Amino acid sequence: GFGITSGFVSITVHPIPTDITVNETIVDVYINRSFYLKINYTEEVSGAVINGAILNISWTSFYNITPVADGFIVSFSTINLSLTIYTILLELSHPGHESGFHNVYVNVIPKTTSLKILLNQEDKTSDRSLSIPGNEPLNITIIYKDTITDSFISGATVELNGSGLSEILTENGNQYSIIFDSGNFSIGIHFLSITIQKENYNIVPIIIKITVLPISTIITVNETIVDVYINRSFFLKVNFTEEISSAVINGATLNVSWASFYNIIPVANGFIVNFSTIDLSLAIYTILLELSHPGHESGFQNVYVNVIPKTTSLQIFLNQEDKTADRSLSIPGNELLNITILYKDTITNSFISGATVELNGSGLSETLTENGQQYSIIFNPGDFSIGIHFFSITIQKENYNMVPSIIKITIDQIEILAETIGVTGTLELFAGDSFSISIILTEEGSGKLIENANVSYSWLSYLDEIFTNIGDGIYEIQIKIPNNAKGSYTIDLIIIIEGTQFKNRIFPLSIYVLQKPTPNYLIWIILGVLIPVIGVLSALSLRNYVLIPRKRKKERLFMNTIQVFKDVKNIQ
Repeated sequence: GFGITSGFVSITVHPIPTDITVNETIVDVYINRSFYLKINYTEEVSGAVINGAILNISWTSFYNITPVADGFIVSFSTINLSLTIYTILLELSHPGHESGFHNVYVNVIPKTTSLKILLNQEDKTSDRSLSIPGNEPLNITIIYKDTITDSFISGATVELNGSGLSEILTENGNQYSIIFDSGNFSIGIHFLSITIQKENYNIVPIIIKITVLPISTIITVNETIVDVYINRSFFLKVNFTEEISSAVINGATLNVSWASFYNIIPVANGFIVNFSTIDLSLAIYTILLELSHPGHESGFQNVYVNVIPKTTSLQIFLNQEDKTADRSLSIPGNELLNITILYKDTITNSFISGATVELNGSGLSETLTENGQQYSIIFNPGDFSIGIHFFSITIQKENYNMVPSIIKITIDQIEILAETIGVTGTLELFAGDSFSISIILTEEGSGKLIENANVSYSWLSYLDEIFTNIGDGIYEIQIKIPNNAKGSYTIDLIIIIEGTQFKNRIFPLSIYVLQKPTPNYLIWIILGVLIPVIGVLSALSLRNYVLIPRKRKKERLFMNTIQVFKDVKNIQ
């Protein structure tokens, strides 16, 4: 039931859209060097690689196409090119696909270099600046190297320009350098340009900053501290020279600031200036010297002038010892301190009478008494604590210099003298006996009795046994010798006095302990028998040899006497 109808349909088939991707679109390459590009040709929608494509290249030098799985690798040469920017035109085509076009820009550049800048032998590559005085030579040195090979680039043109200067640096070994006098520049800041050129190498323009300073100067004066008597004159010799060369700066201007009169006399190597102290007081004044010269630093120098009174000499005696040099003395706390001052005029060497001599320190404030040709004071240092004490001595007299001095007095602890009473040397004793020790304590130096000591001893089983103070500096104790003691012993007597005034003392007492002999009863019996026998024998001997002979002698004398009377009677 249907009829047949016929007609025409128009179908337009378009090429498949494509994409070209290249690893680089701008290439920097050194002259006469090669580089490569990786080129991909894909369908735009699916991203599928288009195999079998045709690559056409427009390039000024040589190139080589290498097909790979996903595109092409093309090596390019820069031989015979110049230092400029070139364009590579890439055209890719394939049946049924859109042809693709892509431009790659190639910057053919010179070889790179490294640069080192030395200014007066200092590496100034970073800051490129230097400050120098106007009389110092300026040495500019450039070390110019190939970056890749690190070798020196010879034959370059190195130009220096600026501040009226236009010079070519000289190649010398492995560097370019120039030396010139910075005095050609005015004082201040100067910018100099350095341009380096070499075929096939990049041109290097740099700027350096040179600050030219005034020439450093030195002022020398024969004295910077002057002591001068009031109303007297003195002179200064002033020199003004360059610091480095020490050359005298001729034609300099000298300005002087001074409280009294002065007179400037120019001489060949500087100035001589005479100064007066008229109308000045006894004080310290300052002279200000200012020296100037064009192109040089102005120089300033202070000179301090001490306008002084008449000078004096001082001798200090401490307890009759000359202590002018060290001004110190150590004495025990029980010894008197005698301070004596000899104060003389230096020029006339005569004693200065009528001065005020004051002693101060450690709570003491006294005026020394003038006595003949000296000033003196005597006091007891026992009121001061043990240790070091500093005293100031100030001497004043009109028109004479005031003399301050410091003396150091060290108060030492008093030594304790101990002496045993009735004992000399080593004491010999028998074990088991008791003995009494008496000691007398006195102060060393003064001999004063010590009444307030604590005396004790420790020996064998006796610990911290205390002596009894019986007065008049005498201390005694009874010591029992143990029965088992034997031989030599030293008993240390410990002497302590409260406070710090006295130095504690250990006094050694030497004893020797003997053992009593054991009785021998047999000997005593024999002696008991022998003594009566000896007595009887002695009595018999006395009767026979002394009494009887004596009696007989008397009888003979009596008989002889009677015989005389008998003879007389017979004669009659």
